Amino acid sequence: DQRLMNPLLPDDPNSKLNACVRNVLRIYEEGQSDKLTQLLFCDLSTPKNDGTFNVYEDIRAKLIQSGVPEEEILHYAREEKPLIIIMGTRGKGEKEMDLIGSVTAEIIDRSPVFVYAIPKNAQKKNFDEIHKVAFFTSFDQRDLIAFDSLVTTFKDYHFEVSFIHLSDNAQKRTWNEIKLVGIQEYFKKQYPQLTIDYDMLGGESLLSNLDEYVKEKGIDVLCLSNYKRNVFARLFNPSIARRMIFHSNTPILVIK
Repeated sequence: DQRLMNPLLPDDPNSKLNACVRNVLRIYEEGQSDKLTQLLFCDLSTPKNDGTFNVYEDIRAKLIQSGVPEEEILHYAREEKPLIIIMGTRGKGEKEMDLIGSVTAEIIDRSPVFVYAIPKNAQKKNFDEIHKVAFFTSFDQRDLIAFDSLVTTFKDYHFEVSFIHLSDNAQKRTWNEIKLVGIQEYFKKQYPQLTIDYDMLGGESLLSNLDEYVKEKGIDVLCLSNYKRNVFARLFNPSIARRMIFHSNTPILVIK
């Protein structure tokens, strides 16, 4: 690129740099359905944090402007370490094919910080409006750590919590309920200011059952941890993973 010699020169649309950007975007679009990954090596002209032109930042900026937004969001999250990333989703009623490659789904999978996904038609969007939270657990110790992180992070807000466990195994129902009671009692002692209860959801129509539960209980936010895709993967297995994120009009808070 001629700007390496003189940064005041114009950005030539026929330069090798711009040809590279076009190739990367073409491969990106062609590989969307298979979620392919590209590696770009740039050993020269990397950022010096002094405002001067460099190939790395120019390519990144053009990729973002052309439709690769998740990388910019993730880069910002890693560099600036915000408390939470707030994303918008299209909400209930979108076609399944529209959800493939969703930016929000990518951010949830890869973000190092909390992600709050808000459907377009959500009735309650601000934290001040949240009064009832459903927290999913598979009884892993890390779920308890995630819940502690949730309460600590939002200590200035007041809300009720329902611990939810998903299970279609009738034989384990009694034992699972005992575990839920134990979690409820533990956190009641830790956080006496919270109103805490529990429920179990099961059945083949998980999404429908979840919808009914949210409506019946007046749930404002669905909360889940995302360690190694544990609860997230179990709740939303590959066949319905991205569909779930947009399937209802209830916000989702993913705890890291």
